Amino acid sequence: MVPRKIGLSFLSMRSLITTLIILTVSALPARAQPPTTGFCVENNDDRAALFAVDAGNAFRTVAILAPGERLCTPEFAEPTGGFVSIFLNEDAIEGCSRLAPAGSVQGLLKYHDFDNCAWQISP
Repeated sequence: MVPRKIGLSFLSMRSLITTLIILTVSALPARAQPPTTGFCVENNDDRAALFAVDAGNAFRTVAILAPGERLCTPEFAEPTGGFVSIFLNEDAIEGCSRLAPAGSVQGLLKYHDFDNCAWQISP
């Protein structure tokens, strides 16, 4: 038996690439939805930084967020606010903090030193 050469036409290759892109994008994790009784912080700046969400004794966590990533509290039994913070890294002394009401997403637009960051809020 003589082996047959199998080739892809330009249109077939284009369809294959389009399909792979669609499958890759659909496999990406969805952005965390804001809890209705908690709150989130989102990095809308162009650099990664250390973020924190703090609901007092109820919950506190920190994480380095890349641009576009979000960090949220869990759902609570009752609406719980707190505050969100950003620091350039784990060794930073200065950062920015902002009060966060329950159900909100606090988006950092731009980091500036000395508690002078630009923020946006979405319900």
